[in-house]
Amino acid sequence: MNKSRAKHGSRSLKDIFFTFLLVGFTAFGGPAAHIGYFREIFVSQRQWLTDRNFSELLGLCQFLPGPGSTQLAVAIGTLCRGPFGGIAALVGFSLPASLLMIGFGLGFLKYDIIGDFNWIQGLKIAVAAVVLRAVVQMAPGLCPDFRARTIAFMVFLSLLLISVSSGNIIAIAVAAVIGLVWRRPLPYSEDVSSFVVMSRSFAIGNLFFLAVLFVLLPIVALVPTVPTIVGVFDSLFRSGSLVFGGGHVVLPLLESEFVPTKWLDQDAFFAGYGIMQALPGPMFAFAGYLGTVMAPVPNGVIGGVICLIGLFLPGLLLIWGLLPFWNQFKNNQMVSSMFADVNAAVVGILAAALYHPIWSNAIHDWIDGVLALSAFFAIQSQMIPTWVVVIGCVAGSTVLSQM
Repeated sequence: MNKSRAKHGSRSLKDIFFTFLLVGFTAFGGPAAHIGYFREIFVSQRQWLTDRNFSELLGLCQFLPGPGSTQLAVAIGTLCRGPFGGIAALVGFSLPASLLMIGFGLGFLKYDIIGDFNWIQGLKIAVAAVVLRAVVQMAPGLCPDFRARTIAFMVFLSLLLISVSSGNIIAIAVAAVIGLVWRRPLPYSEDVSSFVVMSRSFAIGNLFFLAVLFVLLPIVALVPTVPTIVGVFDSLFRSGSLVFGGGHVVLPLLESEFVPTKWLDQDAFFAGYGIMQALPGPMFAFAGYLGTVMAPVPNGVIGGVICLIGLFLPGLLLIWGLLPFWNQFKNNQMVSSMFADVNAAVVGILAAALYHPIWSNAIHDWIDGVLALSAFFAIQSQMIPTWVVVIGCVAGSTVLSQM
């Protein structure tokens, strides 16, 4: 077994932070593009990692729940400088988009821009196009066989026919049980590295802390005297723990937590998500906007920071908890089978969210439909940046409404 040892003193925290900060300012295009930026900078240019190190870290991050590109940033920073390097990478990468989303939220509150329906309608159309592309891109990789496609379809159908507040979480749990009981014959590979960047006791401590929060937060949130912000933090923490398949999957999870509880109006929710498509950096920075504009206090900047911590924390704990055990974890047949079926369920969850509430709320007539499909094909072509498409949807919706 090849073991990769990080030289904790080889990179300064300042160097790690500012390198990832630069990436955070320039990394447009979503998770797949972020991975390309990371490889170019950290393998080709700066040579902080070998190709083998990079591919193994990428495999771990794609295997786990959580925001893949953000977890990859944490893993790279951790490999270079231990846990503090991971924090420096996370803060640097997420800071630009997080500040911009909190700033947008403050402007949203001050100027009540939700009143401009045409502007909001353009953002909702852009969200429909972006999520449609996410479903189209994810489906082949996460549903490669008949079993996976059946699971995805059954989840899609169930969520449309049976409306329950915890439907997404139930779907993920059922898919995990199917994978556990009906094992997939996945291949076993010995050619995998483990990363010795922290003690195993520290790693186990992170997994224990993750489990304790996951179990106790919902219980504490039910206590009548506990402030609502604890429930908000719990919702974000659980959503961040259950995001399989990429950042777009957090949309239906968060929408089911924030809109039915009246923490946020649906139009305001999708307006923020639409703006997020036009920004560089991780999709999870959307939490900064949610915390800023939500009804429960503390909102504003403090609420934004609390919500960012709640959504990013599970992914951080998972990377720190499993990095030293990557070899054993990847080759565990039970875990691999469970995650494969959960990933299939994720496609069904996102497809159901695309139909309702995204498409049903954004597309009111054939003109909206044509604009949404045009935006989808523009993004799918990869010739036009997503942020340009978002601006185009806003401008197109505004112009067409005046005709």
